[in-house]
Amino acid sequence: MHTQIRTKQNQSAQLNVNPQMLQTFRLLAMPDGELERLVSEKAQTNPFIEILPPRPNRRMSASLSRQTAAGLSAELLGYKLKARKTREEEIWEELKFSVDDPVVKKALQFLIGNLDEAGYLSPDIDRHAERAGISRAAFAKALRLLQQDGAPGIGARSLQECLELQLIRANRKDSLAYVMVQRYMEEMARGDLQSIAKETGAPLAKVAESLSRIRKLQPRPGFVYGDAGPAPAAKDIAASVTSDGSRLKITLNSVKTGLYEDTGYLEGIKEACSGELRQQIDEARTLAHQLDYRRTVLLKVVTAIVRKQRAFFQDGFHGLKPLKLEQIAGSTGMHPSTVSRAIKDKWLDTPWGVFSFKYFLAGGIEAKSGDMLAASAVKQIIRELIAGEDKAKPLSDQLIADLLQERGISISRRTVAKYRTQAKIAPASQRKMNPLTDV
Repeated sequence: MHTQIRTKQNQSAQLNVNPQMLQTFRLLAMPDGELERLVSEKAQTNPFIEILPPRPNRRMSASLSRQTAAGLSAELLGYKLKARKTREEEIWEELKFSVDDPVVKKALQFLIGNLDEAGYLSPDIDRHAERAGISRAAFAKALRLLQQDGAPGIGARSLQECLELQLIRANRKDSLAYVMVQRYMEEMARGDLQSIAKETGAPLAKVAESLSRIRKLQPRPGFVYGDAGPAPAAKDIAASVTSDGSRLKITLNSVKTGLYEDTGYLEGIKEACSGELRQQIDEARTLAHQLDYRRTVLLKVVTAIVRKQRAFFQDGFHGLKPLKLEQIAGSTGMHPSTVSRAIKDKWLDTPWGVFSFKYFLAGGIEAKSGDMLAASAVKQIIRELIAGEDKAKPLSDQLIADLLQERGISISRRTVAKYRTQAKIAPASQRKMNPLTDV
């Protein structure tokens, strides 16, 4: 038996990342609020780090003059932000085209403004409306509109009414579930299905099935609004874009966290400092360079997004175009992983609301004209079609697909259903409404 020892060489590429580079990547991916806390903590332990008002960067200012010539102006200072759309604003945007009567419109605005976080009105809301000078007729019409056209269950004055409204929306007013909600709320809370079965004469299995259906209803209908996630705090909004006619203005809010470093002074005293103080000086200089790099990258990414999505910032959702992360990387000359870190957990304030950076990076659909539409733009068109439908004869997914086809947007019924579900809109069978005889 012979034993042979052989040597074999393998070639492999390995990226060595030093601690400073890792820290640079970590700062780039941080939301602004978290970054501010980190720098504040460092300033408390390092005498060479001081938080000051932000200062413009000369190199950035020079590059921005070229952007201005291209129809973009950028501002590195300032922190005046518009808040993200509130729940009330979202509901109003959804319903404002459903009413022409100014008196009813005023009543509707009053009701929307008095909804609590869960989407309920107070039981004595009619008395408050009367004190506000709103007639009973206008109040009744506005409430009916809110309950019929808003999210299922919105505008209820109790949990019982909320569940009733949702069952009516689902065309189940004649069902056992509706009877149970109307008459047996206490029994359902106790789990006393035997009593419900005995009094209604329904089989116990049918009662249990109806209770299961009721439990699937939304007890807090107000929560369906704001599906983009929780509104970010103002300090977590990385940048703002405002429109001034044909010009777009970029405000990079992340620059508000400044770092003080007098380079000449630090160099002059460094040799006379102890080892610990030298380390703190090096830490201050490194952090200054890392923050400068972060600002530069963010500005490049925001500018690239604004240039490529210019139609959105000027005209609204219909102007949103398909855009991939690789396209941003190509136009900025950065690696896709760097762009990915830059947009992580970052928010952009726009004339149409506050959106995650990732909102602008999505695939799309080709229209007959040859133009590409972002999936988000198609979803917005579907929302508008449904908002304007006859609630007695709601649009089916196939009919919506046909209407989109007329606009040159060719998508299947299944794709319409998928987009509708993602937009948290119920199917036509659940949106159908019969006129209510009373409020």
